[in-house]
Amino acid sequence: MSDVNREFLFSYRFAGAEWGTSVFAKDPAEAKEKIKAMALARYDGELHMRIPASGGLGGWLARFIVFWKSKVSDHQS
Repeated sequence: MSDVNREFLFSYRFAGAEWGTSVFAKDPAEAKEKIKAMALARYDGELHMRIPASGGLGGWLARFIVFWKSKVSDHQS
């Protein structure tokens, strides 16, 4: 077996509509176990923004936002 995680797709019905999600795992069996474990998941919050942290403007912007938020939270403490 490979240690490289692959992305596996799942679909489900909710409120009369078809939805989909994906899970990263080593193999389909591990992906199915992760989906089962999601029934015990806790709510951590809402994702407001996703910025690629790779090179170029996106990476610079992501680093600036992290820097700025850390400075703002330091001043609020």
